[in-house]
Amino acid sequence: MKKILLVFFISAAALGFYCSFSYFADINNYKEQLFQEIEKKTGLKASCENAELKKAFSPYLTLHLYHTGLLYPDNTKFIQIKEADISIKILPLLMKKIQIKNINLKRPILNIIIYKNFSNSIEKYLKINDIIPDIFCRDYKIKFNDETSGKVFYLEGRILDIEGLEHIKADGALFEDKKEYIRYEADIHPGLNSKKRNFDLKAKADNINIENAVKLAGAVLKILNINAPLNEIRAEGILNADFQIKSDFKKLDSSGRIELNSASITHKTIPYPIKDINADINFSSSRIKIAKAQAAVNNTPVQLSGQIQSNLNADLKLYSEGLDLKTAAAAFLPKNKFPFEIKNGTFNFVSEIKGNLSKDYKITSNVLV
Repeated sequence: MKKILLVFFISAAALGFYCSFSYFADINNYKEQLFQEIEKKTGLKASCENAELKKAFSPYLTLHLYHTGLLYPDNTKFIQIKEADISIKILPLLMKKIQIKNINLKRPILNIIIYKNFSNSIEKYLKINDIIPDIFCRDYKIKFNDETSGKVFYLEGRILDIEGLEHIKADGALFEDKKEYIRYEADIHPGLNSKKRNFDLKAKADNINIENAVKLAGAVLKILNINAPLNEIRAEGILNADFQIKSDFKKLDSSGRIELNSASITHKTIPYPIKDINADINFSSSRIKIAKAQAAVNNTPVQLSGQIQSNLNADLKLYSEGLDLKTAAAAFLPKNKFPFEIKNGTFNFVSEIKGNLSKDYKITSNVLV
C-alpha cells in the first residue's frame, strides 16, 4: 500500500510540475530557442519587439509575441504580425526539441513572391512536413508579388483557419491594387484523415482574368501542401460568378450561377489546343444545370450538357464530331506498339455519366471512326 501511495504522489507531483511549467519558465530561453530553430530550418530572420509567457496550468507552453515577424535574407518582410500566440508542447521542449501545437495570429501580413518559373517563396523557405500545426488567423492579408508581370495581388479577410488540413475556414476577397476580383467564404472538411466530409463554398466574381486566378490558386495550394501543378497550365478568359454550394457528399444545396467566356487552356499533357470555351452553369433550386458548355478542341466543337440533382443523381453528356484521328492516336496510343500508321481520318465520340455520384454512377463511352 505504501508503494502504491508513493507512486501516486510521485506521479501527481510530476504531473503538477509538467502542467505548471509556465509559472517558473524563463521566457527568454524559449523565445530564443524557438527563433534559432526557425532561422536554422528556413534561413529567415526572426524578430520580436516584446514577448511574455502565458501563465496557465497546461501541458503546453504558450509564448505571446508582440509585433513579431520574419525577414527574407535581404531584410525585406516575409511576414509581420501584430500579436501571436504559439503553443509549444512541453515534454519535447524539455529535451531541447520544438513541437508546435497551434499558432494564433492577429493581423498577420504575409508577403509571397511568385517567381518567373512559377515557384514561390513559401516552398523555397518553408519545408512543410506532413504534421502541420493548427493555424488560426484573424484580420489577415496575403500579398502575392508576381515577378513575371510586376503585379501585386492580395487576399484579405477576417478569418483564415487551417486545422491540420482536416478543417479549412476562410472569408475574404482577392484584390489587385484596390480592385476587388473575388469575394469568398469557405468552410471545408475534406475528410483526409477523418470520416467528416462536407463543404460550404460561397463566391462572387466580376470579370476576373482566369490566368491570374490559376496562378494564385497554384500558389495557395502549394502553401497548403497540396500537390496540384497548376503552374503548368496556361489559361485565358473571363469568369463571372455568384454562387453558393453546400454538400456532405450525399446531398447538394446550391444557388447562383457561373459564366465563362472566351477562355482557352493549354498544357503539355493535352494533345489538342482547347479554346473558345464558353459556359453557363446554373446552381439554382439546389441542382447544377449546365445550360451551355462548349469548346473548340483542335478547332472541332465539343459540348457538355446535363445536370446534377440535389440528391447527387447525375445525367451528363460530353460529345463531339469530327476530331482528328491521327493527332489522337499519337497522344493516346502506346508508342512503337501499334502495328498500323494512321495518316488521316476523323472520329466521333459520346461519353455519359449517369447515376448517383456518391455511390453507384456509371461512365459509358462510344467512339465511331
